Order: sequence, then structure tokens, then C-alpha cells
Amino acid sequence: MISGSSVAVGSYLVVGNLFLLLVTFGATVLTAGVVGIVSYRIAEEVDRLVTEMEAIADGELDREIASDRKDEVGEMFRTLDTTRERLKSRIEEIETQRKYAGERQTIATQTERIEAKADSQLRATVQALERTNELDRRASSLTDQLATFSVETTDANINTVSGAAIGDD
Repeated sequence: MISGSSVAVGSYLVVGNLFLLLVTFGATVLTAGVVGIVSYRIAEEVDRLVTEMEAIADGELDREIASDRKDEVGEMFRTLDTTRERLKSRIEEIETQRKYAGERQTIATQTERIEAKADSQLRATVQALERTNELDRRASSLTDQLATFSVETTDANINTVSGAAIGDD
């Protein structure tokens, strides 16, 4: 036979175990709810982070990536923003170098054209100078021939006049 105190103790244990079971169940539900909320917020931020990464991949480098979070997810946002800024800066440097390379190529092409024209003009000037020197030599030769002819003609005229004057006397 079961005594009254045994039933009371048994009831107390059942109620105590039931209370402990309810507290454990409540704590589990509360923990699951907190984990669910935290997981949802992290997943939401990771989705936003993926969206920002896709925007960078599509070339959208002008919009700033910011997060107020102080945890690892916030650090990921700050690191991605730093990467975006460096990528944008590097692309601008490359575009500037490409622009200057194009300008240098244009200058080189213009320099080659100017050099070709100058070379052509120099050759033409040298040819003209050579012709001028040849003409100068010819003119000098003609001047010498003319001087010789003049001297000979003058001598002949003097001899003719002298001979005529002597013959008239």
C-alpha cells in the first residue's frame, strides 16, 4: 500500500519534473527564436553584401558601401568598400595612362611627319645648293672666258689700231 506521503512526494516530483520540462522547453523555444532572428539579420546583411559585390562586378564603382555594424559582417562591408575604392582608383589610373599613351602616340606620329617633311625639305635644299654651286662654277667659267675673250679682243683691237696708225704715218 502507498502511503499519503509517498503520493505527495511522487506528485511533487512529477510536478517538479513537469515544471523543469516546461522551463527547458521554454528556454529552447526562446533560444531558437533568438537564433532565428540573429540568423535572419545576418542572412539579410549577407544578401545585401552579395548585392553590393554584384554591383561592383557590373562596374558600379561610384556608390559607397556602408554598414553601421560593428561585427565581422560590418568588417566585410568596410573591406568591400575599401576594395571598391582601390579598384576605382586603379581603373582611373589605367584610363589616364591610356589617354597619355594615345597622346604620346599622336605626338610621335606628328613628329615622324614633321621629320619626314624636314628631311624632304633638307634634301631639296641640298639639291638646290648643289645646282647653285654648279651654276656658280659655270658662271665663274663663263666670266673667265669672257674676260679672256675681252682681253684678246682688246689686244687685237689695239694691234689693229696700232698697225693702222703706223701704216698711216
